[in-house]
Amino acid sequence: MKQILLIALITFFYLPVFSQSIPIIKASEAQSYVGKLVFLKDTIRSGIIVNDSIAVLRVGGKLDKDAISIVISSKGSRHSLDSRLITTLQRAEADFKGVIIPVASGFIIIVDDDRAIHINKYLK
Repeated sequence: MKQILLIALITFFYLPVFSQSIPIIKASEAQSYVGKLVFLKDTIRSGIIVNDSIAVLRVGGKLDKDAISIVISSKGSRHSLDSRLITTLQRAEADFKGVIIPVASGFIIIVDDDRAIHINKYLK
């Protein structure tokens, strides 16, 4: 009986933690999710390769104030970044997993893990 009660209590307290899903948002919804882990699914408007390990993408929003900057770092990866990255991510309609961080110019998400980029279309 004590074992059943213990299992019931553990399930009651920990089930909500494991059942929480990560919200999928558009760039215009970022201010409601500051400091929270999200999947950002929106149009990649532009991007620039800063160097072989950093790229910055502008995602979402028809107006610049509605867009979010995605900073992609490959420092912990074997891969280097090049100009094909932006084209590939745009064509594949990629979305990004990360924490929304407020900055003076709006919001950013820092991606430093390949698993935080989800490819939605298979490219030939």
